[in-house]
Amino acid sequence: MRLRLTLVSLVVSFAPALAQSEALKYPAYYTGVRLYEACKAEAPDCTAYVMAVADTISVLETENSTPTICIPSGVSARQIILSFQGFVAKNPIMLSNPAADLVRGWTA
Repeated sequence: MRLRLTLVSLVVSFAPALAQSEALKYPAYYTGVRLYEACKAEAPDCTAYVMAVADTISVLETENSTPTICIPSGVSARQIILSFQGFVAKNPIMLSNPAADLVRGWTA
């Protein structure tokens, strides 16, 4: 049990440094490569991450007279993820960016 906690502590403490070395623009906890791999594997954290960033951008832009994101009602999370994956496939150079930057590029 102690060993497991120690290992978890080490991983958590080094995660930002690892993400920082993978991302070129600025430090991030979740990189574009990691997010894309999660999406290809249909991992739940892919859907959660993409939807959370899209929702956050949408909320932050409520005061903007011309918002850059508008997800129509009735669109499923699966459709959004497929659209995101299509964007990444067409823009693989963006995989070196932090994951939030990748999602923001998709919403623009």
